[in-house]
Amino acid sequence: MSNGEERFVRIEERLAAIERALRLQASRDPRPNPPPVVSPSDTFQPASQAPKASSPSLLQPPPASAATSILGWGGMAAFVLATAYLIRLAMDAGWLTPTRQVGLAAIFGLALIASGFVLQRRYDGLANKLAKIHLERYPGATEKDAISVTISYGYDIGIASTWQNRNYSFSPDQWKERMKSQSNSML
Repeated sequence: MSNGEERFVRIEERLAAIERALRLQASRDPRPNPPPVVSPSDTFQPASQAPKASSPSLLQPPPASAATSILGWGGMAAFVLATAYLIRLAMDAGWLTPTRQVGLAAIFGLALIASGFVLQRRYDGLANKLAKIHLERYPGATEKDAISVTISYGYDIGIASTWQNRNYSFSPDQWKERMKSQSNSML
């Protein structure tokens, strides 16, 4: 046998040993089965059978532990104290006069009001888009009593969290009318 053939035989033996080890490992640690395929007709429920609002939501954050809560409150207290110190320093140095204070408060208040209106339109538009997709992809949806869309939003940064849900439930004809009025207002 030549040197190349011997080398080839050794490589094949090593490969066979690796394959045996992988088969043994796979038999000890099987991969989980893929989730079952659910058709759209299995997930759609008429409004009369929809879950009640009192049922626990899957989108609710997990309960916070005591340590997380204490650290969150401590962090917020430190932030408030630092902000108060900064404002006091700005007032003592003459950077924040009473006129500037009133002006900044008015600007900040108007910005909060405007952001509320902007976000309201954004969520309404998103609900309309989701309902439109549902009506286009599932022809049987037009025969249902109602189509419900729930938009959940919030944040969880470890020390503080909040979640809010907006529910939109209309008949298919009402959804189409909402979409039509939204497209007309965009023009």
